[in-house]
Amino acid sequence: MSRAVSRSIQIGVFLILLGACFIYENIVGHASIWSVIWRYSPLVFIWVGINRAVAYFRYRPDAPDEKAPSFSSPLIWIGCGVFLLIWTLGYVPNFFAWLGTWWPLFLILVGAGKLVDIFFPGRTGRLTGGEIVFMIFVLLAGLIAGQVAKFDLSRLPPLLIEGKEYRLKDLLHRSVQKTAEESLALEGATAISLTHTNGDLELVPAEDDRIQVRLDTKVYADTDAKATEVAQAIRIKGEREAGRLRLSLQTPDADTASVEVRIRLAVPPDVPLEFENSFGGITATDLRNPVSLTSRNGAIQVRRHRGALRLANRYDKITVEDSEGETDIRGLNTDIRVFNLNGPLTLDDKNGEIELSDIAGKTAMTVRYVTVTGERLNGDFQLAGKNATLTLTTVTGSVNLENSDDEIELTDIKGGVDFKMRACTLTANEIGGAIAGTAASGAVTIKDAAGSATLTLEKTRCRIERIAGKLTISNTLKDVSISGAETDIDCSNKNASITLRSLPPAGKARVRATTERGDILLILPAFPESHRIFLSADNGKIVSRFRSPAVTPSTGDRTLVWKNFSGAPEQADVQCKAAYGDIRLKPSEEVEESE
Repeated sequence: MSRAVSRSIQIGVFLILLGACFIYENIVGHASIWSVIWRYSPLVFIWVGINRAVAYFRYRPDAPDEKAPSFSSPLIWIGCGVFLLIWTLGYVPNFFAWLGTWWPLFLILVGAGKLVDIFFPGRTGRLTGGEIVFMIFVLLAGLIAGQVAKFDLSRLPPLLIEGKEYRLKDLLHRSVQKTAEESLALEGATAISLTHTNGDLELVPAEDDRIQVRLDTKVYADTDAKATEVAQAIRIKGEREAGRLRLSLQTPDADTASVEVRIRLAVPPDVPLEFENSFGGITATDLRNPVSLTSRNGAIQVRRHRGALRLANRYDKITVEDSEGETDIRGLNTDIRVFNLNGPLTLDDKNGEIELSDIAGKTAMTVRYVTVTGERLNGDFQLAGKNATLTLTTVTGSVNLENSDDEIELTDIKGGVDFKMRACTLTANEIGGAIAGTAASGAVTIKDAAGSATLTLEKTRCRIERIAGKLTISNTLKDVSISGAETDIDCSNKNASITLRSLPPAGKARVRATTERGDILLILPAFPESHRIFLSADNGKIVSRFRSPAVTPSTGDRTLVWKNFSGAPEQADVQCKAAYGDIRLKPSEEVEESE
């Protein structure tokens, strides 16, 4: 069968089926025929993809004027058809969340097509212009969809038409609203659970030991009669299982109707609660229960809660305010806000923004690709992260950090700081306790530290300004600068320099600076006559810009030693050794003029 004949048969069958659908609608008057066409319209993409696959395998490399095909093309068409069909058949209520999560599958399809091309001679193995444009489009569409999925469309202001407010769904469909209330007894149940799929969920405390249920239902359908029929059939059902009261929303199986149900539950105190919701928000206010809330594509808001709290969300926000109790939060593409919490906080999030304030208890978080801001944290703080930007202000406890690839700023930390970093920039100001940390690359800046500091660094630029405790630093490949140290300094560096901009008081501290293939620079307001100084440059030179006092250097075969006392090097207040590097002494005023 020739290609032209095959194509004619396919077009003829398609037009016959389409015409039959319209005749059925005109005669029977069944309004849902358009819904059927809409649901199965992605089959057109699959049909095109199958035809392209057939053409791919029928291609002859020796055929004149016939462009070499790629198997990526039929895979893209079939993939788009399957992707859209899953959505139109109702398996994915939120298209934007669906696309925002699974768009990389299209890149996989393009790659799979190129691998198939390897096994068939004459096929193109290169990316075509159309494939490149498609991948760019999919990338942008996926990123945009992920952001749109986090936006609650219900927050958009309604349209005002002839003095009446309308939402988008109101303009496209017929709708019916219904409110129903009922009461359920616990009957010895020790826990309450509910799984909701489309609509907001509100939780408030009950006035007695019964569960008060209110259902605010809105049904969208092609006709008023259909919407009313579906609305009347919606009810809440309670089943008891192993001491648990399991609530469920009973809705009719109606393909031509869309249902939104806002559930308001007034629950007795102390009974553990476990609620899940999809495509709707959850609000809990003034509860006195252990609570577990899970949501997708809907915000979670908890206010004035007393008791253990476990929250999980995707593609929307979590807010906890004025609460008390142990709190555990899990998020994905989630912005998290926790204000005025009396109790420990455990948090896990990816791709979001986190804001904390007034937390009375230990805070421990595991984060990836987030921005964290915290202030007035009354307890220890612990973070394990990747690509986590962190800003902390006023922490009464200690801070423990394990992070990579981002910036960290700490201010007014009453306790100590312990960090392990890779490719990070750390700035620590006003640290009350001891500092200990390692870094593989990046930069470390410490200002106004009241305790000691022990730093093991590699390829990390280091700057210390005003530290009261003992300072111990080892580094490679990046410069170290120290000023305002009040006690012992022990600093070593390789393939980079050490700069001392001041010295601790004479007789109260010892300074040890050692470099290998790096210079040592002492920038001082005046020559430290009261200090016992021993300087040694192996295969280097010692240069002083101070004119007095006259200190005569002693020169050996390989070492130039400059000392202003007669004791052993270990007895010196300041001992600097440079191997294959220079030692320079400069007045502060001279350096300030040059800077």
